[in-house]
Amino acid sequence: MGYSYSASLNTFFHTSVPDGNVPSDAVGITDERHEELMVLIMKQRKKLAAGENGLPTTVEYELPGIS
Repeated sequence: MGYSYSASLNTFFHTSVPDGNVPSDAVGITDERHEELMVLIMKQRKKLAAGENGLPTTVEYELPGIS
């Protein structure tokens, strides 16, 4: 696995880069899943979020004041 995801920080860490600040809730994800999420974020304007299981997912942006 090339990446880990921390739900508490809502961010990715590359596993080949040493980092003493990776939180204990970080879970490994595949390179393929990371790429899928990045495509959704960059091309479909989604927002990165933690799923109920602590794994990364994407959600729609909610614009304030618009219902």
